[in-house]
Amino acid sequence: AVFYTLFPSHMRLSIMENQLQTTNSNHPSSGGFTFSVNKPILQNKSPPGRGGSSGVYANGKLVVFGGHYFSGDDKFVYLNETWLLDVENLVWHQVSCSGDLPGPRYGHSAHVLGSRMFVFGGKGPGETVYKDVYFLDLVEWVWVPVNVISEMPLPRFFHAAEVVGRKIVIHGGWDGSDVFNDLWIFNTDSFVWMQPRSAGFGPTPRYGHSLTLTPDGRLLIFGGCSFQDSGIPKYNDDVRQLDVDTMVWSRPRLTGQVPTGRYGHSATLLGDGKLFVFGGWGKGGCQSKDLIDDMRAFTTAILDTKTMTWYVPKKLGHKQVKHTYNHATCRCGPTSVYMFGGFDGRQSLGDFHVLNTDTENETY
Repeated sequence: AVFYTLFPSHMRLSIMENQLQTTNSNHPSSGGFTFSVNKPILQNKSPPGRGGSSGVYANGKLVVFGGHYFSGDDKFVYLNETWLLDVENLVWHQVSCSGDLPGPRYGHSAHVLGSRMFVFGGKGPGETVYKDVYFLDLVEWVWVPVNVISEMPLPRFFHAAEVVGRKIVIHGGWDGSDVFNDLWIFNTDSFVWMQPRSAGFGPTPRYGHSLTLTPDGRLLIFGGCSFQDSGIPKYNDDVRQLDVDTMVWSRPRLTGQVPTGRYGHSATLLGDGKLFVFGGWGKGGCQSKDLIDDMRAFTTAILDTKTMTWYVPKKLGHKQVKHTYNHATCRCGPTSVYMFGGFDGRQSLGDFHVLNTDTENETY
């Protein structure tokens, strides 16, 4: 596979584009999918509320880094704390890491490869926007700045990122003024960045979108925010896919209830190849029909990445979960999603939830 080598520069690519086909209804199909909400009773106090933090799952623990919150008087507090949630005992710990700590930031990306958590980019206080790479040793809890000697991406935050093999792929993001549409790959073994060639019907510049690797080797982009010529934000509802073998972008044929355009959502790939989308901010605010005047807006959606069909899962039980954006999520097990923090349109939150997904047949 091309992605597991170094993208041969001599490769000549053909262009492939499919027609987009969608169907919409005010009574969308659940596809037999359900989800339930669990807010575990924690044994100690949670970290202060924050949005734009990262969350990864490693060795039975949720690792949360960074984020920011509004402190009043038009000021935000930027964080570079590392917190652990012991999932089995439901206890939070703030880790006193050693080494050269990253600057406070939000809107960065974080991924675990082996015993290291790699962090890239993010927005800091004032006009600070980062393009640095750090890794946190998850055994010794030591932060190490990565000395990159290659050409590297411009500073950015709210880019989309995903792991492919031993590489981290990033797309887009913005620096507070310019919105990007570039694709970069970081090799976590050699610490080298590279910009691969690609062809086809690619995405528009955007930030706050999601990037997900499917089991059959496609990178899917969903949503995100762009700016029109007038300067008005455009919240995207499209899906673009990149074949990691041929490096050709296409716009896949979609069916079902397409989610409303949004950014700051989460997209978590479950064990069966279903993509679980939660939250997000878009036209009118939080994209929920309970919060804005749009009957097509739902907090949750599931994309079957095999059939490329969108569904709106039914919620079981009476427990509620607030619609948030810029929250931190990660998968735990085949069908469970851990979620922490985020904004609800008014304030930053410090809630921890477990979202369990299933099908009706399996549930009943």
